[in-house]
Amino acid sequence: MLKNTKRTSLFSIALLALALLGASVTSAFAQTPAPTPTSAKAKPVRKANPDTDYGKVQIKLREMGLYAGEITGYKNPETADALRKFQQKNGLKATGTLSAETRTKFGLPERKSRRKSADMSAAPAGQR
Repeated sequence: MLKNTKRTSLFSIALLALALLGASVTSAFAQTPAPTPTSAKAKPVRKANPDTDYGKVQIKLREMGLYAGEITGYKNPETADALRKFQQKNGLKATGTLSAETRTKFGLPERKSRRKSADMSAAPAGQR
């Protein structure tokens, strides 16, 4: 009978030790915040830059009462909507972008083309 009591006591102590060990391990992991999932398509945060062409246009559109958004310097849906309104009021094709005609109306310089010149595209690959 004495052996059973010792065995039961040792068993109870072992169970208690395991329970305490499990609780401390669990609490250690519970304090670690879960990582937040990041989207592969998440856009980086850009600082506002009112010195860009879009920034200058946003300021002028706001002065005209056509734009109420933040002056970011970047094209956004609100800017495109305001540009369309401006273009319609001024008899321009309402594209919502800074077309050559729209740039002229705002007094912005002509944008340099991103396309390669005709000379570059016509030259054979080895002569570029």
